[in-house]
Amino acid sequence: MQKAIELLMESDMPVLEVARSVGYCGNRHFYEAFRQVYGTTPGKLRKATHSIE
Repeated sequence: MQKAIELLMESDMPVLEVARSVGYCGNRHFYEAFRQVYGTTPGKLRKATHSIE
């Protein structure tokens, strides 16, 4: 998940591509695991991070 955070914050890769690059076959399981760990979705985290910059 740490690699996913890095990719979401430092690149414009689509979330599906981020999910695949960290070993998930699709969005659904990635979103569920991400939300369990971070309490938010990958897209919301990316938007919050990009709005700070």
